[in-house]
Amino acid sequence: MKAGISFCLIMLAGCTPFSAYRPNIDLHGVDLNRYEADMRDCESKSAGSSFEWGNPIAKCMATRGYKISHHY
Repeated sequence: MKAGISFCLIMLAGCTPFSAYRPNIDLHGVDLNRYEADMRDCESKSAGSSFEWGNPIAKCMATRGYKISHHY
């Protein structure tokens, strides 16, 4: 029984929204006020999106010209 509950909690933890996620972006030469405004806009646009492969926030920021780093 405990194993079943633990499994369910782990599965639910994987369903957290992307809003806490911030893509790793090269900020060299970036206007930070503009970056924050773009990030808020991308977060709000991705909040209602359906499941898709990849991260919708990172994709949105990339379309705005930000250099996304895939190294963690």
